[in-house]
Amino acid sequence: MPWRGPSAGWPIKYVRMDPHKRHQFETLCKAMGVREYEIIDQVISKWIRENENQYRLTSYLVAPRQVTIFADKVEVTTERAILASVKSEFRVTLRILANPKLEEGFRSTQKTRLENALRRIRNVSHEARARDPELQHLVDQVEAQFG
Repeated sequence: MPWRGPSAGWPIKYVRMDPHKRHQFETLCKAMGVREYEIIDQVISKWIRENENQYRLTSYLVAPRQVTIFADKVEVTTERAILASVKSEFRVTLRILANPKLEEGFRSTQKTRLENALRRIRNVSHEARARDPELQHLVDQVEAQFG
């Protein structure tokens, strides 16, 4: 009798797999009372969700290797690096400017350094800046230097 379940109209896809894993998979599915295609469909759906935002750069490489860039992760990592760098620069420069005996020429140079760091954080998303209370505190201190 032919199968009449929800997947009856789906084409069949054959795949190679480790015989031991196949046996374990079949045994577990049978013991749990689930159909194999349901589990496979869930696994494939999860894999698609996790990988659909990746870009392949094979056309730009000399060697026949594939490189995958996780676009969302690269952006977040870049933002974190920028924020860490700027916060460090703010801390050091503010500590220097706290010295009352600082020469005016050097003080001016340090303020220029702060302005440049402020420009760099404008490239970071508003959400990333808003999630960092330490950054907000440092920006307030920096803005007090100018105002």
